[in-house]
Amino acid sequence: MLVVADGEESRELLEEMILLWGGVCLAVSSGSEALMRARQALAEACRFDLIIIDLNRTCARGAAAARTLAGETALAATPILFLNGEPCPPPESTALPGAFCVEKPLRLVDLQDAVSKVLCGRVFGFPRRTKAWLSTGKAPVSQRILLVEDSPVNQKLVQTLFGKRGHQVATTENGREALELLARETYDIILVDMQMPLMDGVELTQIIRRGEGLRSDPQIPIIGVTAHAWDEDREHFLAAGLNHCVTKPFKIQELLALVERYAKQEGAEDK
Repeated sequence: MLVVADGEESRELLEEMILLWGGVCLAVSSGSEALMRARQALAEACRFDLIIIDLNRTCARGAAAARTLAGETALAATPILFLNGEPCPPPESTALPGAFCVEKPLRLVDLQDAVSKVLCGRVFGFPRRTKAWLSTGKAPVSQRILLVEDSPVNQKLVQTLFGKRGHQVATTENGREALELLARETYDIILVDMQMPLMDGVELTQIIRRGEGLRSDPQIPIIGVTAHAWDEDREHFLAAGLNHCVTKPFKIQELLALVERYAKQEGAEDK
């Protein structure tokens, strides 16, 4: 997928969303750059399946990018998905064949659903933005979550999407900073990247389980996230004291559902 967004933060967030469900994308800031990249891909016989254009408040740059790309004959059959802050469809898209739209503010499930429908050829017109970001039945119990993750993009993504479910997410970049927070604050659950500088997830988990100088319960649920999918790696992480280990790439809604499942278990034990 080719993502066109003039804001750096928007590009990073969209790229991270796509990567989380296993997609591959290239993010650029303008229509001219997108056209250059699209031509390069065509020359290498590796065309993009979808172009995603983030319309800013004025819609000028996004619409110009769409016209630039649509004017390229070789890209005429490539579908375009607009992300629009105004009710869909945007006026600029009506003259563009193969253009679709999803409304902002954007939730991961909205983007994933729209992309899958467009790529599977099941969309005829402009899909409505789905109302439910995650269907879990009853409203979740708000959780105080500590996210130990050295990627600012991942931090923002989790804070944004978990916040929409009513959870409070505190972030820290490594295990040492996490221990400083745990010495002052209490949390309901911890999400930790197992590969981090200074102090990795294994060492952090082992220290938490010993409960030395921490305010939180030493048996607090800890969910680890890792890029290592080997069984021996997972066994090593679980032996350190993790409750659960999630392998990248993963769907953010699955991670959220896992967190809320632990919340329900804790709530049941308290009754």
